[in-house]
Amino acid sequence: MGTETILNYPAGLTLKKSAIRLRLARLKRPDSMHLARNIVGPIVVGLALGAVLVYARRLPSKWAGLVTLATMAPTVVLLAKDMRKLLLITLVVDIPLGLDITLGGGIGHLGGAGGFEISLMTMVLVAGYALWLTNRPVGGKPKVYTHKDITMPALVYLFTMLVSAFQAVDVRLSITQLFLEVQFFLMYFYVINHVKGWASVRLIFTTLVVCLLLESLVMLLQYFTGFQFSGSAIRTLATRGVLVSASSRVGGTMRSPNAAATYLAASLAITFAAYLTDNRLVNKRLALTALLTGAAALVTTQARSGWTGFVVAMLILAAQALRKHIGVKAILLFCIVAVLIGAGFSTQIKERLTTDDYDSAESRIWHAKLAFNILNDRNYMFTGVGLNNLWLVMRDYLPLEMMGRTHLHVIHNKYLIIWTETGLFGLLSFLWLLLAGGRRALQSLMRTKDAYVSIIITGLLAALVVCLLLMASYHFAGRMRPQMIWFILALIAATSQLDKETEGLGAPVKAQQLERPSHL
Repeated sequence: MGTETILNYPAGLTLKKSAIRLRLARLKRPDSMHLARNIVGPIVVGLALGAVLVYARRLPSKWAGLVTLATMAPTVVLLAKDMRKLLLITLVVDIPLGLDITLGGGIGHLGGAGGFEISLMTMVLVAGYALWLTNRPVGGKPKVYTHKDITMPALVYLFTMLVSAFQAVDVRLSITQLFLEVQFFLMYFYVINHVKGWASVRLIFTTLVVCLLLESLVMLLQYFTGFQFSGSAIRTLATRGVLVSASSRVGGTMRSPNAAATYLAASLAITFAAYLTDNRLVNKRLALTALLTGAAALVTTQARSGWTGFVVAMLILAAQALRKHIGVKAILLFCIVAVLIGAGFSTQIKERLTTDDYDSAESRIWHAKLAFNILNDRNYMFTGVGLNNLWLVMRDYLPLEMMGRTHLHVIHNKYLIIWTETGLFGLLSFLWLLLAGGRRALQSLMRTKDAYVSIIITGLLAALVVCLLLMASYHFAGRMRPQMIWFILALIAATSQLDKETEGLGAPVKAQQLERPSHL
């Protein structure tokens, strides 16, 4: 018995070794390794993301929002069927959301970026350009649209800002502002190359209309109930009004009534154009609802320049629509309802236009004197004081009217700010950029034979005109308002190119019929 046991033991041991080798061989098979990755990989990634979310609760609120979005991004990417569309939607949503953080920011700096600003736009640019560079078509190079008539002045404008940094007292502030301006240009270049059909335009316009509606509802809720929200780097804002009857000036998520007025007026112009296309671009009822709530929200900002810009934009669009014999009934309906809204806020509007504004309007003249005091000193008229350095030197050039004031504002004129910071050539390049966008829109209007396409381009041109007007009385500092301008310029370039390459919007058509070939 003992001998048989000894003789059989090595054989059993050999069988066990063979079984182990067989199992190891199976684990080395590609399908087994793939199965292990599918099981272990998600578990590891899920645990890592969960740990990040737990840690994010200890971070300051300005960080927590972006960290939370970053952890949600992998899930959103997996659920999204089209990353290009998702990124375009995010760029539109980012403008009113104002979700960003500032790295290395100084305290108390006004007029520009105090540090390196990281926002949803920054994340989209990183992801978008990474996908663009990696997803190249097989057997050919992707076609890149440059739109030199707009892109060239944009590059010149960036170059003048770079040169002005050599004149700056604080070069770091110039670099942080240049970092933000480069992001604007990269966003512009990304949009003009990824709006590849009228389906993309529909997506962008629909997203913009929805954002306008939601922002307007938040602002109206603020105005009538005093609602305030602050958390995860997103906060609503309302400031005490100068009028007794007006409880507050509402800023919504834009953090400033003037910034909110700029966003609302420009968005209302684009939404009105979408409304006039009669369901060819955006659902007509959705557009009308956004128009009415947006007009009411614009009143609550008490921004007179915003009201003026809105009226001018509506007149431009109405004139073009009547010229093309489009949407006459729609225009009459909107005018009637707008008058009713104005009647409902008549007290606030009348007092804002007639009551003492505590030197609000007159201060614009003082700011102009301040700017020319700087420009008349040394060679600042041609060289400027340096990008994003106006706030550091302006106290040495205050006019008599601003002497002794404890609380100062940066110059409320974007054109004068650019002139004083980047010099005459910086101002000329900026005007060249804006006029190039307007010229492209006008050329497209004269060329297009589709009446509805002309309405869309007119809406974008009207939104640009709103920004041109408001920059004469607002400083347009920060990120959201300049981002709106660059986005409008990108849409003008993209839609004018579509009009040359595809059929128009004379009748509702399927999205795939209007898309360019994927290899472009």
